[in-house]
Amino acid sequence: MAFDSGPLYNEEEFHGITCRRCKHLNPIHRVTCERCQAKLPRPEDSPRPKQWARTRPGYITGWAILFTAYLVLTLLDYGWRVTGSANFAPNDVIVVGAVGVMFVVVLAVVAGVWQMHPWARIPAMLLHVGLIAFIILTMLFAPRADRSTMNDDELAADTQTVVLDVCSGIFWIGFNVMYLVWFAKNKDQFEAPPVVET
Repeated sequence: MAFDSGPLYNEEEFHGITCRRCKHLNPIHRVTCERCQAKLPRPEDSPRPKQWARTRPGYITGWAILFTAYLVLTLLDYGWRVTGSANFAPNDVIVVGAVGVMFVVVLAVVAGVWQMHPWARIPAMLLHVGLIAFIILTMLFAPRADRSTMNDDELAADTQTVVLDVCSGIFWIGFNVMYLVWFAKNKDQFEAPPVVET
């Protein structure tokens, strides 16, 4: 019985190693090129591809820091007011619980934006719309002292307070509008995979 002593694979169908110098296709077992004797590239010689990572925009870093600081300070202020109130009733536990849930949801949105998840963009925009509405309503309907009973010094101090409140409100409205526009215009920033921490 005769056995075929030829190659165990069809070299015409085999994809070998291409020489970088002369472009000759060499068998996989070759270390040097059959044609020009140049050293052939090996898989272990090629650098490993780096894990894909997307750079987090500076807008997002600043947004996350400011928003988190705002939430923490607001929560501390609210907790101090509630615990220091002499009129705290058992029914107020429901209000405190609702506020706690709201803060947890907002923190989840902040974490989602920090990781650049696509789902977090719309909730972040809604947060800014809500803050803009809250600031406007506060500016329009905040309780004011009765100016008819004030003397000149008190009127001057009250006017200064009102002006500072209005300027502060305008600043925070502009701040929220700036981020609202950024989130609206940069949808593509959230369509790629989330940021990979490296």
